[in-house]
Amino acid sequence: MKRKELKRKLQAKPITLTHKEVEKMKQQATDNAADIINLIPLLVLRDKFGFGSKRLERYLDHYSEMLDAFNKGYISLKDIEKVLEEEVGLKFKWGREKYE
Repeated sequence: MKRKELKRKLQAKPITLTHKEVEKMKQQATDNAADIINLIPLLVLRDKFGFGSKRLERYLDHYSEMLDAFNKGYISLKDIEKVLEEEVGLKFKWGREKYE
């Protein structure tokens, strides 16, 4: 069988995944997103604001607490947005628009 023919057959074949495989893929994607969400702000805090290891660890502790509250439904993104606007005047626009 020629390579092109094999490739065409493999592309036409439906892929079936078990529930466990789908859940594993979801977890991997979630873990990857969490790494990105955590690592980029840590680097900004380090490079632009001079945070050392102790302050970065405190930031992560507080971040984890806030994330837990969000995951348990105690707060929403709208709640956070409202607090930031009322307390520091920071307005967030969803999508690609930047802060005002």
